[in-house]
Amino acid sequence: MLGLLLFAMYILPVGNMVAAHSRRYHQYVDDTQLYTAVQPGDDESFGPVSMCVKDVAGTLLPFRDTVKLLGVTLDSALTMDRHVTQVIHICSYHTRALRHIRPLITLDPAKMVGHSIVSSQLDYANALLHGTSTSNINKLQVAQN
Repeated sequence: MLGLLLFAMYILPVGNMVAAHSRRYHQYVDDTQLYTAVQPGDDESFGPVSMCVKDVAGTLLPFRDTVKLLGVTLDSALTMDRHVTQVIHICSYHTRALRHIRPLITLDPAKMVGHSIVSSQLDYANALLHGTSTSNINKLQVAQN
């Protein structure tokens, strides 16, 4: 799964560049196809497409330090530090927000809601955390407790 995510992050700027040229395109795996409408006898139709292809082929795409894809924040070293920090932040935000409805519900439903919020955040894409640092695991454990 991680290989697919990394490839999608790598190829995304190509689609953005094509879209900036107002061209229609389709990306699939390692293939990008451009689409354009052509009228018979219209010699000018291929000029914008040629410029788009030239820009895509001649542009170096910069790498970013982090990318967020499908709710997972990946850093360039794949340490998952930013993702863990984001998960902890989301858990804290939602458990603090629970205090607004706490007077309206009894203790048991409040515990269930809080547990559900934290568990769903910790469970989402947790397979990507395999091999992460002990420090990150400890932070997640604190959030869970």
